[in-house]
Amino acid sequence: LLERQVRTYERIGEILHHDPGAIVLDRYYGFPLKYHGLLEVHAWPGPGDLAVDALSGRGPVSPAVRYRTVYEPRRPSHFVVTDFGSFDEEPGLREFVTGHFRVFADEYDFRIFDLRPRSRFPRTTTRTSTIS
Repeated sequence: LLERQVRTYERIGEILHHDPGAIVLDRYYGFPLKYHGLLEVHAWPGPGDLAVDALSGRGPVSPAVRYRTVYEPRRPSHFVVTDFGSFDEEPGLREFVTGHFRVFADEYDFRIFDLRPRSRFPRTTTRTSTIS
């Protein structure tokens, strides 16, 4: 891996305080994040994995159903995206994640969503004005 990628994985680990249980969408299935970020992660399938599922006769599974049946029982704390191409390519994934979870950290090489229950949408915000 390039030095920049290593620093990115280390930074993600620092941001998450090496908390176990993150879901990761990463072209390397999260292995560098495990090593350099000192995190225990659960890999989200990329487009190639989904194509293999389709070829094997398994029908498509929506991101919401996949999350609720495969990942939610593991009580993940965060969803880490380092593979933005796959994030955009999987039908409905971006919409599901951004529609249900808030952004926890957003940097050039990654985005982290907070999956903990208190961060779920919809939530109300109160804006105050100082105009008299």
